[in-house]
Amino acid sequence: MEDTRRTLEEIARTHMPFGKYGPDHFPPYGVPLHDLPWEYLDWFKRQGFPTGRLGELLEILYHMKSDG
Repeated sequence: MEDTRRTLEEIARTHMPFGKYGPDHFPPYGVPLHDLPWEYLDWFKRQGFPTGRLGELLEILYHMKSDG
């Protein structure tokens, strides 16, 4: 349960660091992960999530938004 809480907190405070929703288009930090549209997350699902922790968080968020 504690791990789930920490993961949700991390999703809440992490911003998209690159791309269409990154800081170049949404200064100064980019869009918070939890505000990313499902369609964008679905694109990552089809193309492949980034490696590392960011990819893990995006995949978790994808499943949360897909499952409602």
